[in-house]
Amino acid sequence: MAGEIDEIKARLSIEGLVGRHVQLQRSGQHLRGRCPFHDERTPSFFVFLDSGNYKCFGCGEAGDAFTFLMKMENLTFREALVRLAEETGVRLAPRGGDPARREYINSLIGAVEAASRHYEQQLQQHQHGQAARDYLRRRGIGSEIQTRFRLGLAPESWDGLLSALTGQGIAPQTLLAAGLVREGQRENLYDAFRARLMFPIRHQNGSVRGFGGRTLGNDPAKYVNTSTTEIFDKSSLLYGLDLARTALRRQRQAVVVEGYTDVIAAHAAGFENVVAAMGTTLTQPQFSQIVGSVEQIVICMDGDAAGRAAGRRNLERMDEFLGPLVWQEGQLNAEIKIAPMPQGQDPDDVINSDPHRWQSLLAGAAPLSAYLFDEIMASAETNTRRGRTRALEEGLKYLSRLIRGDPVTRSDYISALAERLLMPVPAIEAELLRRSRGGSTEEMGAPASTEKLVGVPIEDQLCALAMRNPSSLRHALGHFELPLAALEGAAARTAFEVLVRLHSSEPANDHLGRQLGEQGREYLDHLDRLNSSRPSVESSEQLKADISRLVLEVRKRWLLAEATRASLVANDETNPQVQHQARLTMSDLVRQRQEIDKQINRLSIST
Repeated sequence: MAGEIDEIKARLSIEGLVGRHVQLQRSGQHLRGRCPFHDERTPSFFVFLDSGNYKCFGCGEAGDAFTFLMKMENLTFREALVRLAEETGVRLAPRGGDPARREYINSLIGAVEAASRHYEQQLQQHQHGQAARDYLRRRGIGSEIQTRFRLGLAPESWDGLLSALTGQGIAPQTLLAAGLVREGQRENLYDAFRARLMFPIRHQNGSVRGFGGRTLGNDPAKYVNTSTTEIFDKSSLLYGLDLARTALRRQRQAVVVEGYTDVIAAHAAGFENVVAAMGTTLTQPQFSQIVGSVEQIVICMDGDAAGRAAGRRNLERMDEFLGPLVWQEGQLNAEIKIAPMPQGQDPDDVINSDPHRWQSLLAGAAPLSAYLFDEIMASAETNTRRGRTRALEEGLKYLSRLIRGDPVTRSDYISALAERLLMPVPAIEAELLRRSRGGSTEEMGAPASTEKLVGVPIEDQLCALAMRNPSSLRHALGHFELPLAALEGAAARTAFEVLVRLHSSEPANDHLGRQLGEQGREYLDHLDRLNSSRPSVESSEQLKADISRLVLEVRKRWLLAEATRASLVANDETNPQVQHQARLTMSDLVRQRQEIDKQINRLSIST
């Protein structure tokens, strides 16, 4: 696929593609126009012909031809790939990989689909399904909704499914591999689900991959799921996504709940942009399936103590995954809100009792920043100085993790925290800056020299510092790899290349001026201004450490972009081998980013 993408990019005119939606004018070596992703009077949207990328310096949207088409026309990556392949005449390789492997995967999917049909028949057509049908009616789930979600019944039988499907010619080992039956101590096989109402869990393309089963008896395990198989991983799927995709794209909002019946009740009431995480935590693969289609994600929390605790874990998960995915410059863009349910109720209860109240709860959902800081304030004794200091420390921790690279969101978060602590915004900014330099609110001594300048691209900070001493840049690159593609902006890449090669005693400013030419004069002046804002005298060791940190920050951002692209492939590709490879790539990229965090911490400690 990578070769196909490269060939499409080589043949495609990014100017022609973007020009269908934006009136472009030449600005130096680039093209400029009004951003199609937000309202603006002064054009801040640039198309870089040399790299085939675009970037808006107003809202931060950025990407290549694929991401532009996906955002403008609400397409998946695969849909955009097919569209651009047709336009450029690139022949896409048949999807499927190894035929034998494909046949094996299809056999598992076929077995699960057959099981789903069997469970549906047991619910709708047999007398022993009456109790389950009565239960569904009491929950307000009528026959039309039962059919839409393909609800079923696993009767009280040890081998009902096993006998039915082997009678259809499906091999017992296939049923075992698909998680439909289990192996006993005497190597005998028996049904994995018994006496349970069955909720088929479908891939976003509509194919059933596994099941959730709710007990109809006294089993202490209220819900059980299909065990992880080669076609089913609960943490990578969202319940109801296949039915919600159209509504997500139309409404540009996703509502995430916890349970199957929450989704079913919502769809039955006409709220079709609702999906379920099927657990108390939300994973990156789950969120990556919806972030590209929506502008806002509302997370609903059950109104009980367990739900509250689960919500806190969800926030930690968002801190770990959603923060970089949503707010990292040039990547995904979605607003996150939290909607707690009334005490003792879950979304299912609210929707069935009062749909208008459900709408009001969603409309009143709190921004993630407000929810986070309200939780912090509730857990700290903010009427004391010590409590306020503790709340400030906790707030700064989230600020530094959640909003890197997005000055607009950073400003919103700072204002929210300042308002709750009754502190001036500049005081919060000062503490945040002190923290970014490696200190804390208790360390009021002289700060280190590295600043994370709000709104200034990392590569600009890097090039500005490297102008002082290019050998320090080469020293850093000798320890930490940084691909040229990781730098955003043609001027920054050109300056970086020049500085890496600069070995003469000639002042870097003069050499850069000649290499960048008249059109790069503005960028060079920008680097000079950055340098003038820093101390004029710094030790060579401090300079090396600062440059190394910036190199690592640029690489970290690039790894995130690579992980995002891998995530898009993993979510939109139906070939299991390609999906598996993409997920392995994602895991490796996450590991590399974690290692970079350790390296940055070591640099901070050493200086």
